Amino acid sequence: QQQCNDALNWRQVKVRDFAQHLGSVSAVAFSPDGRTIVSGSRDQTVKVWDTKTGALLQNFAGDLSQITSVDFSPDGGEIAAGSFYWRVLEWSLETAELFLPLEHQGTVWSVAFSPDEQTIASASGDRTVRVWDRQTGAIVYNFIDHADIVYSVVFSPDGKKLISGSKDKTVKIMDLTTGIVQNSLEGHTDEVRTVAITSDGQIIVSGGYDDTVRIWDANTGQLLKTLTGHTGDILAVAISPDGQIIASASKDRTLKIWNLATGELLNTLSGHTDEVYTVTFSPDSKMIASGSKDRTIKLWQK
Repeated sequence: QQQCNDALNWRQVKVRDFAQHLGSVSAVAFSPDGRTIVSGSRDQTVKVWDTKTGALLQNFAGDLSQITSVDFSPDGGEIAAGSFYWRVLEWSLETAELFLPLEHQGTVWSVAFSPDEQTIASASGDRTVRVWDRQTGAIVYNFIDHADIVYSVVFSPDGKKLISGSKDKTVKIMDLTTGIVQNSLEGHTDEVRTVAITSDGQIIVSGGYDDTVRIWDANTGQLLKTLTGHTGDILAVAISPDGQIIASASKDRTLKIWNLATGELLNTLSGHTDEVYTVTFSPDSKMIASGSKDRTIKLWQK
């Protein structure tokens, strides 16, 4: 019984050396069916891998700059990436065709498909968060509310809100029905590098250069918990689709696994030999993929 509980709580974890890039791995994402993983790297490529076998299925050259972020479309048919050279890149997986890139005036640090697939959101070093029409490439919204680099953006599950995290130390909630900022969450004492939202849209999690993970009420903006334990900047957070677990990735070379409801630290995953840049959960919540400055992708399974 105890062993079973420990497995459920990520107390016992199996790790697998999954894949390697020629440069730091800055972003990883699972396909909606969990069968493939997309990764983006400072080696300027976006690669698609078979989750089971680790085989390289597709390789996309970007715009000759490092890839900062990746996302799968909800239907699994397209992938998007953010580039250091200011672009949102999007490919069809079926044809391998690169669609017309969308351009910012600074590095694109984060990209996210809307749940209805009609739009794509991006966060940039030009201090804006933009929402683009995927058919026309037109800018639907251009949020200029952050005072510094915007590092991370996610849609709420219903597609009605955007959540962003910035170097200006704030997390902002943007209402996409009105086009205005609904709330600014303040509490981080240094830049906010990463944001995530639960699949029910009720809880926002953020991580930053103050070495903390923070849990917020998405409706009221209230800070619910501050999780401490990392000894380096936090570069990524992810929430399991079942809403139970937070994973955080840090410059301290570890991943930490937290109970979302209680804030309890369940496990510290060591194995990467350098800073951990990115972390994500599989759709069934049973697996974590991480990417590091050590150029590797690791898979962790409970």
